[in-house]
Amino acid sequence: MSEMKISSTGWLAIYFRSGNVGMFDLNDVSAWQYLQVESIDEQSKDVNDLNYLNRNLIRFSPNGEFLVVNGQNKQLYIYTLSNFEKTELWWQLQRTISVKNFIFALDLTNEFLLIADKNGDIYKIDLLFNNDSNNNNKNLIMTAESRIMKHLSMVFDITFIRINDKKSYILTADQHGKIHLIHYPLISNSEKYCLGHTEFISHIKIIDNNHILSASGDGTLRLWYLPDCTPLVLLHSKALTLSSKQLFYTQLYNPNGSISLEDYQNDTMPQESSLDLCSTLDHSIWKMDVASCNPMNSN
Repeated sequence: MSEMKISSTGWLAIYFRSGNVGMFDLNDVSAWQYLQVESIDEQSKDVNDLNYLNRNLIRFSPNGEFLVVNGQNKQLYIYTLSNFEKTELWWQLQRTISVKNFIFALDLTNEFLLIADKNGDIYKIDLLFNNDSNNNNKNLIMTAESRIMKHLSMVFDITFIRINDKKSYILTADQHGKIHLIHYPLISNSEKYCLGHTEFISHIKIIDNNHILSASGDGTLRLWYLPDCTPLVLLHSKALTLSSKQLFYTQLYNPNGSISLEDYQNDTMPQESSLDLCSTLDHSIWKMDVASCNPMNSN
């Protein structure tokens, strides 16, 4: 699976099928770099081994100074943007992190990295390493000491959100249709859930400090209000893919702010729809992105 991201500073990162990453400065066409990330030998792969269902992931930090690449060999590569103007190595490898299990999801702030592996374990790694010249060890092996929580199911996406100066949360999306809202840094068992999806949740996207959008294998997009996990709007993607002129969704709130949970729990397609819903297309949501006129400033 290929991946593509654009940083806040205008760098385009493309994860090629070969396992390597191309970096292109959108502000200067002459500035580009090829990051050689180790990949697994194609001949050594067993197509029946689920361990090789690796997700090629690229993440930039909000300030654009850090780049994290998920290799196909149970390793993470952390790069930093060089401050030197006259160089052809704009992105410098800062550290390599070896993990026990394949990684399913990543998220970055300007200070730390969140990692979710295929067993549902969540790890936190500080990005602001000690740059002491005497410390030549750039390789880090992930241990249980870095694990901050564990899920009982696979986690397909993870994101960090700061609602205000006093409230920050880690959000995780699991294979059973749950969005976990976990208080940070005081992580405890008292977590909240955004419930409504009936199948795995593939993506969570932050719209602003209080709203997120989730995409699921049940073919729906759902808008939530945080930190209450209040459902606001449900969008039926099946109708969207079948017709560009008709859009069906369940409005879950009115101008007074009241919510019809009955409508939310019975979020079926309108019976009067004239669309032919008998289609062989797979309407599961695998990829999405969000643009907002008032983006959250993450630190």
